[in-house]
Amino acid sequence: MLMEHSASVEAAFAGLTAASGGVCCWLDREWESLEVRWLNGEKCRDRVPGPRYATGLDVAATWPELG
Repeated sequence: MLMEHSASVEAAFAGLTAASGGVCCWLDREWESLEVRWLNGEKCRDRVPGPRYATGLDVAATWPELG
């Protein structure tokens, strides 16, 4: 819940994801949705489920192949 109410905490986690080469940073909300804040090298604000992604598997399907 801290990340949900603090822009600086959210930015810190998204920044750590970016700096470590992570492909996704999402906020696990207290209710039945997630919010994607970093995806494949870009900041974003997509809700899951939402118009772009129905499930977390849809988000994962956008990740680049390893190797």
